[in-house]
Amino acid sequence: MPKKKQTTVVEDPEPRINGFTEAEWHEISVLIGEAIEAETPIRITLKSKLGDKVLEGVPFVKDSRLYLRSAEGSSVQVPLERMAKVEEAVRY
Repeated sequence: MPKKKQTTVVEDPEPRINGFTEAEWHEISVLIGEAIEAETPIRITLKSKLGDKVLEGVPFVKDSRLYLRSAEGSSVQVPLERMAKVEEAVRY
């Protein structure tokens, strides 16, 4: 008879928001909020199967979704569930 495979579920002791701890998410939210208010660019790194992808632009919210507007004026929606890192970017 084949042996049954046992699996153990380990719960993360700290609640996560889009993969970040509450403290990390708060820090990211503040940084994005300040950039929106001051209309300054930020750099967001997204996790991807093909490697990290970096988006850069001035953040804004439309229809409860986060977008970045590039220096050229084009916009891209930021998939929050794929965010790996958020940092301030240099001014254009």
